[in-house]
Amino acid sequence: MRTFVERWRSNFTFSLSIFKSLVFFVKLVFPFHCKTVLVMRADSGA
Repeated sequence: MRTFVERWRSNFTFSLSIFKSLVFFVKLVFPFHCKTVLVMRADSGA
């Protein structure tokens, strides 16, 4: 049981670090993407 908990905990921290890096990437890219979409919409609407 103890080994199972340790394995689960290490797996959890691993997925958590992946999730954090993913969130960081989204925060980095998303504003730029939104700006591009808004500009494209303005161009198509004009």
